[in-house]
Amino acid sequence: MLPTTPRPPDARICSRTRSDRAESDGTTSPGTDDSLSARLSPSLRTTVTLLVVLATVAGVAVPLIGTAFAQSDSDGDGLSDAREEELGTDPTDKDTDGDMYWDGDEVESGTDPTDADDMPRRDSDGDGFADSVEVKSGTDPYDADETLKDVDSDNDGLSDYREIDSALPTDPFDKDTDGDGYWDKDEFDSGTDPTDPDEYPGDGNADVEGSASDTTDSDGDGLTDAREEELGTDPTDKDTDGDEYWDGDEVESGTDPTDADDMPRRDSDGDGFADSVEVKSGTDPYDADETLKDVDSDNDGLSDYREIDSALPTDPFDKDTDGDGYWDKDEFDSGTDPTDPDDHP
Repeated sequence: MLPTTPRPPDARICSRTRSDRAESDGTTSPGTDDSLSARLSPSLRTTVTLLVVLATVAGVAVPLIGTAFAQSDSDGDGLSDAREEELGTDPTDKDTDGDMYWDGDEVESGTDPTDADDMPRRDSDGDGFADSVEVKSGTDPYDADETLKDVDSDNDGLSDYREIDSALPTDPFDKDTDGDGYWDKDEFDSGTDPTDPDEYPGDGNADVEGSASDTTDSDGDGLTDAREEELGTDPTDKDTDGDEYWDGDEVESGTDPTDADDMPRRDSDGDGFADSVEVKSGTDPYDADETLKDVDSDNDGLSDYREIDSALPTDPFDKDTDGDGYWDKDEFDSGTDPTDPDDHP
């Protein structure tokens, strides 16, 4: 015969709350909004069945209209605190590894939420480059018109795309591919072979066209006066559009030297953020310790970088992106969608 003694409980409820309704005759009745908050001790990493019995002080059984148990998710990243304990992530930080992707999103994508170099292969702007690659390269993962073609990894003045896709491909991670002491860009400009250490500017092998009169460069920006006339730039002003980039550098980078909003993607301080982005954001493009992570244009408590490169991108120039009366940071902290006016704390 099977034993009739009930199995001991898996765990005990350590705390609970409930409220009753006071009646006019002085008695109390169970309120319609009764609630039970419970914590299991010890904490369990498995599914358990709870038998809930609710009764009045007098011992009269009260039927339960509905019982629901929710797992605690302190940081609102989509992972329960218990699951975060298993994974080794911080249950109070949505983004444990600081790579701008919430822990829950990383687990869903199959990447490691504790490794900042392992990010989801999401391509938000559909430009063919994963968000993770664009973030590392300093390009905007939500702007399809801004791609890796603008990135200059070795800061030699030639974009990676141009170095790789030129008639004489050079190393985009080495300023001086052939090791002859002249940067690839200098050789490119002078017409020498940047892959041949025996050919360099001034050795007589450069392929120079035109006469001295064709090479006059009044402002010394790298463009001849004749070329500036063709482009519509000022031959007496190195920086026609006033964006802090010389006209010659802009032409070389493929940006418009007459448009102050179109700037090269050079990263002078090597902090991972293009100079152009830092200039626009008011940070110093020559100071690696001062990056976009420090800038908060709308003063809502979230950095511009975090607003732009989060799982739910918000407007870094608007405290309340969805206009629901709650600041983006408040929604971020509470786990609601800062881009949905119907979802708020």
